[in-house]
Amino acid sequence: MTKSGNKNIYSIISKRIKEERKKLNLTQEELAEKINMSYKYLSNIERNVDKPSLDLLVRLSEKLKISVITLLTDTKNDTKNKQEIKKDTFLRQLQYLTADLNNEQQKEIINIIKGVKKLSK
Repeated sequence: MTKSGNKNIYSIISKRIKEERKKLNLTQEELAEKINMSYKYLSNIERNVDKPSLDLLVRLSEKLKISVITLLTDTKNDTKNKQEIKKDTFLRQLQYLTADLNNEQQKEIINIIKGVKKLSK
């Protein structure tokens, strides 16, 4: 791969990490803490100053609730429509926010959502 090709893929990765972090309403500090790295290093990655290792990409993808392939994908080339993207974002936020809840707490969240849905009809 050429130097310009390498730069291009890292530009895509840095942009995607930032986009996905923001979709989960996480600060750089919060995400960096979750993957045990300094927020300054994460900032450098998001600004395409530093290049993440494969290991780091895997850890980031796990915390961002996306695949490594998604991190490598330019959003301009996404085929999903805006409604699907919004739905995916909502589901990932819900998954992120409820991951540490027990079964009973998760059932309560489902009941709350059902109640809101009934009220909106």
